[in-house]
Amino acid sequence: GLVLGLFTRLVSAPLAIGMLMDVLLIHPPNSFFVAFENDASTESALIRLVASSALILTGPGKVALSRLLL
Repeated sequence: GLVLGLFTRLVSAPLAIGMLMDVLLIHPPNSFFVAFENDASTESALIRLVASSALILTGPGKVALSRLLL
């Protein structure tokens, strides 16, 4: 849905909630700025959280397919 621009806000909301839970519950509190070789760091989860939140706030772009449906 996100790649095509269909239902962007509806698809981004569960992703943002999942990333928030990932940052708060999965990653330990002292893993910030610590990246291991085969471990996803807290920063990447925060980037995905911010990106999902930005998509919720801004919505799809001008060339999204949802513009054709509405």
